[in-house]
Amino acid sequence: EAGAPFHPDPKPLDAYNACILDTLEVD
Repeated sequence: EAGAPFHPDPKPLDAYNACILDTLEVD
């Protein structure tokens, strides 16, 4: 999934961003 920066479905991207935000916030 990470290899495809442009995805037609916003759901995976949403989860991806949420994961990044979570990681940054946890720090």
